[in-house]
Amino acid sequence: MKKLFTIILVMCFTVGLMAQTRVLPPKASLLLEVKADHSQQADGISNAQYPGPVKSANLLLSEAEVGETYYDLQTNGSLNTRMFVYPDGTIGTTWSKGMEIAGNFPDRGSGYNYFNGTTWQDWPELRIESQRCGWPTYAPLGTAGEIIISHNAVDAMIILRREVKGEGDWVETSISGPAGNEKVTWPAMATLGPDRTYVHLLGIIRNDYMGQPNALGYWRSLDGAESWDVEYEILDGVGEDYYTEITADNVVWAEPKNETLAFVCASVWHDMFLMKSTDNGDNWDKTIIWEHPYQFYNDETICDTFYCVDYSADITLDNSGMAHVVFGINRVRKDVAGTSFNLYPKVDGIGYWNETMDPFSDDLYALSPYGDGELIEDYNLIGWTQDVNNDGEITFITDPGSPMYYRNMGLSTNPQIMSDEDGVLYVSYSSTTETYDNTIWNYKHVWMRASPDGGYTWGDFLDLNDDIMHIFDECIYAHMSETNNDDGVHMLYNADLDPGLGQNGDHDFQQNREVYINVEKEEIVGTPAYLASKPEFEVQQNYPNPANGLTSVLVQLQRPAEIGLVVKNAIGQAVHSIPARNVNAGTHHFRFDVSRLPTGVYFYSVSIDKQLVSKKMIVE
Repeated sequence: MKKLFTIILVMCFTVGLMAQTRVLPPKASLLLEVKADHSQQADGISNAQYPGPVKSANLLLSEAEVGETYYDLQTNGSLNTRMFVYPDGTIGTTWSKGMEIAGNFPDRGSGYNYFNGTTWQDWPELRIESQRCGWPTYAPLGTAGEIIISHNAVDAMIILRREVKGEGDWVETSISGPAGNEKVTWPAMATLGPDRTYVHLLGIIRNDYMGQPNALGYWRSLDGAESWDVEYEILDGVGEDYYTEITADNVVWAEPKNETLAFVCASVWHDMFLMKSTDNGDNWDKTIIWEHPYQFYNDETICDTFYCVDYSADITLDNSGMAHVVFGINRVRKDVAGTSFNLYPKVDGIGYWNETMDPFSDDLYALSPYGDGELIEDYNLIGWTQDVNNDGEITFITDPGSPMYYRNMGLSTNPQIMSDEDGVLYVSYSSTTETYDNTIWNYKHVWMRASPDGGYTWGDFLDLNDDIMHIFDECIYAHMSETNNDDGVHMLYNADLDPGLGQNGDHDFQQNREVYINVEKEEIVGTPAYLASKPEFEVQQNYPNPANGLTSVLVQLQRPAEIGLVVKNAIGQAVHSIPARNVNAGTHHFRFDVSRLPTGVYFYSVSIDKQLVSKKMIVE
């Protein structure tokens, strides 16, 4: 357990900031292997009673416990939208809730709570569905309403709607797959449009559909889920011609920006790729972010050791519509046919990618976080386990054995990313944290990091659970609301007393508290050493590039300045200009249409007071 001296320090310093210098675990520990299995595991049954809820006394973080569950598996990989912060300061949130352990959680369903701007409702005692469900995804609906979609694991996704958020009765309907493939699970949803009446839904169609054992289906409603004009469509780029299958919690949506829709699909066993639409889902463009070294993997595939995505990923769109993606990293090997494989539980890292970056190759070491692949610290490798006691070593209580891991997820996992109205990126992830333990396993804490310039530079690490009230808590499954247009970053996470899952038999089933937390942005971004290192201005590459229509150049200013832009062709003729104007510090966008320009190479120059920054642009 954490030593008394450290506990006293925690009481004096309620938020822990860590420097960026990375400390690696001993090389020998990276070779530690355990047997894992990617098939679905049966529910375990046990009944242990644990203490009731507590409330954090942390003065720099605002926390509230909004509910509970004994059913503790919140996702198999990526975590879809579980909360939404509305412009009026109200908050809707949901999670998979189950309290009746005997009988495999027959009461399992969506827990729901609502913050009215002043107080949270009482903890919910019952699920909101009329039948056993799980895996809820949440979104605003209409001018003042809300929608939750979950699955019943039998024959349908269950839709709950109401016209006014936080009050009134839920209207329950359902949606299924095509005849013969009615069972659809693991929903992911986004709503779009001026009144949030366009509903975009992804779900996994089960039992061999269109040549895949599990297929990714797409649904669209233009009238608030009253009807569906697109049903169980297999989007081009995700069907049997591309992948053996796509399965549990492989996909996650970004909050739509500027009418742009986007989701990322990530797994240990297939490419990680981005899908985007700028026309409300009529057409989709696919970008492969990481190319899998074993295409068309199936249970018969034998795999050499390779670094991979650990199933967990997240995506956000910035104000220009550019996608930013984060993902957990692991390493696997497979010697024999079947669903089991070898996992390296001490491999550790959180990767980052945006659309200005090159994709990762199919090299076995492409995603290695140890300098022998394509990941570079503080560029596209932005998270890892921290040296909390600053002794130059990463030491866990299980050393040299295996730390507790969640199914196939890495030492650092479940990353989330959000871009706010100023273009600042916020990233959170759960990471096994040294010096915090229950004498058997080290706890996971939720860590955060920010980039004020759209992913070019990254600040210090912040431990959100370095608090006297969380010394004996395992903190995981953090979801960060993407609609944080105020001074805080809003999150929901699970906290319980023991690392691991009751669902996996790691420990007895116990109370998991659903914890809401609001972190002041200045606590994440505004550390003096970091601010001092930031350049006075930054001009980013235009996006998209190559371009054939609208393109955007983002400029970050740390002080007020006069800025303007000129675009010239290859022989130096000016073809477009935006007059210089005085602007305040912050993020500024130059947007212009290149659709009338001949294809070729162009150069744009941004003037910032008396300084000039030029970059190359391609028009196709």
